[in-house]
Amino acid sequence: MATKTWRMAADIDPNAAVAVSFILDGSRQPVDNIGTLAAAEILVASIAVCFASSCQITMDARSLPRASISVDVLAIKAPDRPNRVASVTIHVEISADLELRTYDRILRDAKRICTVSNSLSPDIVIDVSRAHADGPA
Repeated sequence: MATKTWRMAADIDPNAAVAVSFILDGSRQPVDNIGTLAAAEILVASIAVCFASSCQITMDARSLPRASISVDVLAIKAPDRPNRVASVTIHVEISADLELRTYDRILRDAKRICTVSNSLSPDIVIDVSRAHADGPA
């Protein structure tokens, strides 16, 4: 059986407009309605959007000119139970003339501040409870 993967992309233009896409057979297919996505696809798209936004925040903080940022995220499902994402690979393209050292610093800082990818840590506490008829417990 083939390993299940999800691949999504987020593109942010210099004006901060965001577009989310599926990546199927190497080509991008726009997502017009987020409600059509499966939960795992929303997770992967959220990583892409948050990481792209984090790159832009980092560039703004360093007074670098705004540029188009494209983030491609590949998530691979764990082969065993429980169902979960086992690994995430993030590829970032920034359409700016940056020194490699600056580019690497943007990626390092974006990884540090990306709320969604940071929330994938095994240290996160997830508390699950049932709702009561008279409200939450």
